[in-house]
Amino acid sequence: MASLSDDSAPMLRRTWCSVDKLLSQRKARRWLQRVEHLELVVALGEAVVKSGKVLEDLCCQCGRGLLLSLLTLLSLLSLLTLLSLLSLLTLLTLLSLLTLLTLLSLLSLLTLLSLLSLLTLLTLLSLLTLLTLLSLLTLLTLLTLLTLLSLLSLLTLLTLLSLLSLLTLLTLLTLLSLLSLLTLLSLLSLLTLLSLLSLLTLLTLLSLLSLLTLLTLLTLLSLLSLLTLLTLLSLLTLLTLLTLLTLSSQRPPGPWSPSSGTK
Repeated sequence: MASLSDDSAPMLRRTWCSVDKLLSQRKARRWLQRVEHLELVVALGEAVVKSGKVLEDLCCQCGRGLLLSLLTLLSLLSLLTLLSLLSLLTLLTLLSLLTLLTLLSLLSLLTLLSLLSLLTLLTLLSLLTLLTLLSLLTLLTLLTLLTLLSLLSLLTLLTLLSLLSLLTLLTLLTLLSLLSLLTLLSLLSLLTLLSLLSLLTLLTLLSLLSLLTLLTLLTLLSLLSLLTLLTLLSLLTLLTLLTLLTLSSQRPPGPWSPSSGTK
């Protein structure tokens, strides 16, 4: 439009000069005023086009700023989610470590209990052996005494009375031996029960060991997930830096010349 106005203005002026020669001065002035009005309209159009171009540049810059803000908000949200996941993973690792410590303490307690049970078994066995030896010795002594009393009974009646007393003593001793045997049987039953309890403790220890292995596997998986999350964080930071660098490297477009119609 500007090129048309620049080319047409002198042509019109020349024609109107020739018309001015032909027509009166009043008509020529009117035509010249109309030409000036046309030039003003063309100048106003150029100003409107320039203002539109400026508005277009401003809109482009605003759109780029909005895109940058959205990208930064998305990167911040992703960083917050990753930090929350890291905190959860650290809590899980701490819980797994606490469970491992508790299981180790339980294992130590079970080992102590097993050792105590073995010591009690050994002491009971030693007591049983001592009691059996004492019972055998008492039986042998009683047999010797009976033989001696039988020989002495032929000699005197007094010895018979003594033998009767000794027999009563022997019966009492036999009763005591029977009681000792019953106690030994009860102790043996207790020993069997203790052995069964020790076997149960061993089974529980094996189950606890399996649980420990499972917990170690879970801790290894949590560490692997932590490593993957750290790699994702590094990648996200690199992507955000690249986007910021690319957006900062992009320059705004130059001014628009209405004569050429290009940027």
